[in-house]
Amino acid sequence: PGPSGVLTDQPATFAPEALAGMTSAELLRLFERTGDSRPFGEIVRRYTPMVFGTCLKVTRDAHDAEDATQATFLTLAAKGRLSGEIQA
Repeated sequence: PGPSGVLTDQPATFAPEALAGMTSAELLRLFERTGDSRPFGEIVRRYTPMVFGTCLKVTRDAHDAEDATQATFLTLAAKGRLSGEIQA
């Protein structure tokens, strides 16, 4: 976020330390607005262990859980691009 807390599209916004300091909602809005994969990558980094763990409990198979985890994030990315807004 910029000095006033407003997100900017300047390169510093996409620095790993800047992304790490953003909320998930901010990252999703930035991804949706810019289409840049780095904010979405931060979401994937944060939530992959939880999503994979849940998928593994449901599927009881590591390969199926990996596929389901990937599908979860692909669906989130597609919904954000298509709807113009992602609810965090």
